[in-house]
Amino acid sequence: METSISLQRNVDSFKNYLLNIWGNEKPLCKLFTTEKNNYLYDTGTNKIVKHENPEFELLNDLMIMDVNDASDSISMKTFSSLEQAMEKENILKITKIDGFEILNPRVPPKNKPKKA
Repeated sequence: METSISLQRNVDSFKNYLLNIWGNEKPLCKLFTTEKNNYLYDTGTNKIVKHENPEFELLNDLMIMDVNDASDSISMKTFSSLEQAMEKENILKITKIDGFEILNPRVPPKNKPKKA
């Protein structure tokens, strides 16, 4: 059984992990709930991942408040579970899109007029 000091050290380690990935940004994702389950849609990977209630509550806290203010009362198991999902599914790692390019446009680009 973990002591409260050990648990706090692990929670702080997880928060540092998130701060290293996110900085002062939030990941590009959407949390949603259906009648049966809670989900996260990660726009960076286009994945939908099911999450149990404690993880979902932690994710919700992380999306609306500063990482350092997220609930310390949540068990380390919840933090570990979320960290494992992030690594396994490669989710919650994109915080912004710097730009994009349409690779296969349906309408070909118009020719630019030639300068005289």
